[in-house]
Amino acid sequence: MSGHRIEKIQSLLTHEISKLLREEIKDPRVTGIYSITHIKVAKDLKSALVFMSIMGENDEKKSILEGLNSSSNFIQKRLWKMLTLKHIPHLKFKLDDSVEKGVDLYYKLSEMEKKEKEQGWHKEENDSGENG
Repeated sequence: MSGHRIEKIQSLLTHEISKLLREEIKDPRVTGIYSITHIKVAKDLKSALVFMSIMGENDEKKSILEGLNSSSNFIQKRLWKMLTLKHIPHLKFKLDDSVEKGVDLYYKLSEMEKKEKEQGWHKEENDSGENG
């Protein structure tokens, strides 16, 4: 299957699954702040990994993922009714912590820059770069 078609299917699935999560999933574990970061569909369209960014403590993240994975059959059935695809992939929800890692990295870099300024290591912005 062409890469362009798979990208279109991934985009369509992202949109429709997001809508289902907002409007139809009633599992009490699926609460809090979460979003789909991306979906990776297998070339044969038989399976898809749904990567989720989830805010909260590790036990909350685990609980939300368990709720999502237990809802995957329901989501697949709803997608079957909503979409005109020949195959609806088997869904597996996975944690994507890249957003959280990015935020942590930003704060670490900010702290390093702050320490450099405090210790006089940071080059002044108005420094012309001329030697002595």
